[in-house]
Amino acid sequence: QALMRANAPALAALRVGFTQQYHARPARSAGATFPEVAKMRAIARWLQADGDVQCAAGDWDGGMASYLDILHIGTDIPRGSSLIGGLVGIAMQAIGRAEAWTALPHLSAPAARAGARRMEALLARQVPYADILQEELYAGQAMLLESMRKPNWQKEMLTGWSSTPPSPGIMAQAYLTGKRTVFDNYTHYMS
Repeated sequence: QALMRANAPALAALRVGFTQQYHARPARSAGATFPEVAKMRAIARWLQADGDVQCAAGDWDGGMASYLDILHIGTDIPRGSSLIGGLVGIAMQAIGRAEAWTALPHLSAPAARAGARRMEALLARQVPYADILQEELYAGQAMLLESMRKPNWQKEMLTGWSSTPPSPGIMAQAYLTGKRTVFDNYTHYMS
C-alpha cells in the first residue's frame, strides 16, 4: 500500500494521459526497436498491482478501475503499430481481463455500469486487424528497400532470417530474382 501511495502521482498522470489519443511511431527500419512496448507492459504491471492492493483492501470498485486502465492501454498500443504492437496489446488485454473477472462479482451496481460503459467505449476503439497488417506491410516494405540498397542483399536477407544456411538452390533463386519481383511478391502476399 505504501508503494502504491508513493506512486499515486505517476498513476494519476497516466490517467490524465488517457484523455489523449495514442499513436505508435511507425517502424521504417530493420533496426527499429520498440522500447515503449516494454515500458507499457511495466505500466500495466503497476496497474495490476494497484488494482490488487485496492481489492485486497476491499475497494473492488477502485481495483476494477485499475484493471480497466490495463485494458485501455492494451487497446491503444496497436494504434499505428505493426504486428508487435498488436501482439503486445492482446497480451495486455488478457492481463486486464483476467484481473477484471476476479473483481467483477464484488462490484457495486454503479461501478458495474460504469465499467460496462467503459468496456463498450474501448471495444468501439479497437484497432482493426487489417490496420495492423497494413502497418506491417509498410514496415516490411521499408525494411526490404533498406536491405536492397546494400551489396549482396540477397545473401544478407536469406541468412538474416534463419539460423540454418539456405540451400544452394534457394541462394541461386534469390540471386536470379530481381528487387522489383521480391518487393511486389511481398506486397501482394501482405495485401
